[in-house]
Amino acid sequence: MTEIKTPLWKITGTIARIEAEIQSVLDDETLTAEQRDTCIAEAFGAYEDAQEALPDKIENCARYVRALELNDTIIGTELDRINALRKTNGNKIAGFKKYLLSCLKQIEGGKLKTPLVHAYFYLKKDSRVVCDVNKLPADKRFWTPQKPKANIKGVGEVLRDGEAVPGAYLDDTEVLIIK
Repeated sequence: MTEIKTPLWKITGTIARIEAEIQSVLDDETLTAEQRDTCIAEAFGAYEDAQEALPDKIENCARYVRALELNDTIIGTELDRINALRKTNGNKIAGFKKYLLSCLKQIEGGKLKTPLVHAYFYLKKDSRVVCDVNKLPADKRFWTPQKPKANIKGVGEVLRDGEAVPGAYLDDTEVLIIK
């Protein structure tokens, strides 16, 4: 019987090795039928043990992958929640700063100094305001060059239509499904 702690790669390697041994015994024409039967019988016990342990190992690995996928989903959901909370917090900060500014404008001098806080406002000259990005001229001084991003979906559609695309090709990939 194969030990429970034996890793999956050892079990599958053992199965492949024993299958190769059995095939080489069957292909060896110098052996008698009795010698073949003896060699196959010796290998078959270990083969059965490995085959018996294989489903449990694969099930354990599949359950581990499911747990990792669930963790990934939970982390993604939590990140979305935190990003929404951060956006809400940012809106609160901006709103409260606006409120504080309006209150400071009503105070004579527009300043307030306490032991913990020194709050004041001033008029900043030449603040940049871009109201419509689409109306900016194509002048390179107004735009930051960005690295182009490949449209993988579009490349796939063109390749599936039979056209050749330099630097890309269609390939069959192995996909593992765990249900």
